[in-house]
Amino acid sequence: MALIASIDGPTRRILLDASTVGASVNPIDIYKEVRTMRRLDENLRKYDTFFTAFGNIAKGGGKFTERYVQCNLGTRIVPFNATQELTITGVIITDDAQEGTACFDRTPLSPTTVVDINYVPPQVEVVRADAELQAINSISFNGGVLIDEIDGIDLMPFPAGNEANPVKTLAFALAISVVNKTRKIFTIGGLTINNGEDISKYTLVGENPSLTTYTFVLGCITDQVKVSKAELTGDANGSFEITKCHLEGLRGVGGVNSETNILDSIIETSGLTLSTNNTQHVHIINCRTGPPDNTFVPIDFNGVGGDITIAAFSGQIEIVNMSNDQNMKIFIDNGRINIAASCTLGNIHIHGDAKVTNSSTNIITSNGRLVDLTTGTRFNNLPTDVWAKQLEGIFSAEDLMRIIAAVASGKVSGFDTLQPIFLATGGTKPRVAATVDNNGNRTAITIDATP
Repeated sequence: MALIASIDGPTRRILLDASTVGASVNPIDIYKEVRTMRRLDENLRKYDTFFTAFGNIAKGGGKFTERYVQCNLGTRIVPFNATQELTITGVIITDDAQEGTACFDRTPLSPTTVVDINYVPPQVEVVRADAELQAINSISFNGGVLIDEIDGIDLMPFPAGNEANPVKTLAFALAISVVNKTRKIFTIGGLTINNGEDISKYTLVGENPSLTTYTFVLGCITDQVKVSKAELTGDANGSFEITKCHLEGLRGVGGVNSETNILDSIIETSGLTLSTNNTQHVHIINCRTGPPDNTFVPIDFNGVGGDITIAAFSGQIEIVNMSNDQNMKIFIDNGRINIAASCTLGNIHIHGDAKVTNSSTNIITSNGRLVDLTTGTRFNNLPTDVWAKQLEGIFSAEDLMRIIAAVASGKVSGFDTLQPIFLATGGTKPRVAATVDNNGNRTAITIDATP
C-alpha cells in the first residue's frame, strides 16, 4: 500500500496517506517511498535529501545496530488528518539528536483530530555469526553496489551502497565493490563516468533506458564493460557487451582485447562510432534504429580497423568513414542503407530486404565492393546492375527483355518472303531479323538489342 499522500518540499513535510490510519508503519518503508517519489518527480529532486537510512553498523564482538532512519534538515512526518493511533515499529531520529515522536509534526492537523503516536522501536541488539553476516551482506547488496546520484549518501558508513543506502558517486561505489569483491554496479537514475575513472570489466545495470543514462566523458576507461537497461552516450574507449539499451551518439566503441556485442538495442539519431583503437569485430544483433523512417543513423567506422556484422536488423543506416579495408556484413530484415562517399576501402556484403544507395566512387573497384550474398554478384547500384548482368552470351537481362518483347508484341513483316522482321515495341527499329525455310525453321538470325 502507498504510505505517502504527498510531499511538501518547501516545508520539508511528508504527509502520510489515509491507508496508514491505525496501522503499524516502519520508518524504513517511508524512506524507501520518499526515495522513489524523488526519483520519479523532478520537482522534488531540487530539495536536499529528506531522509538518510543507516544500519548494521558494527559495534564490536559481532554485534551490529538495527536499521534506522534519520530526518534531515528539519524534515518531519505529518500523520493523516484523522483521529487514530499510529504505531511506529522502527527507529527514527533527527539530525539534531531527537528520536521518536519528535520526528512527527501534528500541528497541520484539524483542532479536533487526535493522533496518538505509539513509538515502539525494537529493543534488541543484533548478534550475528560471520557466515550469517556474509549471507546478509550479499543479499543486502544484491550482488552489487547501488548508486543514486540524486538521493545517494555522500559518505561510506557500512553498509553504504545497498538498497537502503545507495551511494552518491561512482568513486564510492568502486571502493565498496573492492571490499565486497563484486564488479557489478546498479544505478538509480543517471550516472556519469568521468575522465580517468576506470570501469573496465565491470557490469552496469540501469533501471530502463528512459530512466537511466550512462554518460561517458572523454578519458574514461571502459574496456570489456557489460551494460544493460540504459541509454548510452558520450565518449567511451573500449569493448562492450551491450544489452537492451538505447545508443544515442555513443563514440569510442571497440578495443584491442575482445570483441564488442550489441544485442536487442536501439540505435538513435546520433548513431554509433567505433574507437580509434578498435581492431576487434563488432557484432550488432537483433537491433533497430529509433528515429522516423526518413532519418538515417550513422554507423561510423572512424577510419580504423575491425570488422562489423549486423544481423536481424531493421531501420535506416548510413555507413561512413570505412577506409581501412574492413569487411562488413549486413543481414537486414527491412530498411534502407546509404553508403557514404567517405567509404573508400573495404568490402560490404548485404543480404535481405533493403534499398541501397551507394555514394562511394570506389565501392566496386578492387579497393571495395558491394556484394549480394545470394549470388556473389558485385553491384554498385542494385537496380541498374541487376539488369546489366549478362545472362546469355553477350546479352544482358535488359537486352533479353527487349528481344522477348519485340518477338512477343512488336510488329512483324516478311513472312511471305521467308524473311520475317520483328520491330521493337512502339518503334521502327528492326529488333530481330530471321531467315526461315518453308517449314518455319529459322536458318539464320540477326539481333539488335541496343536501346
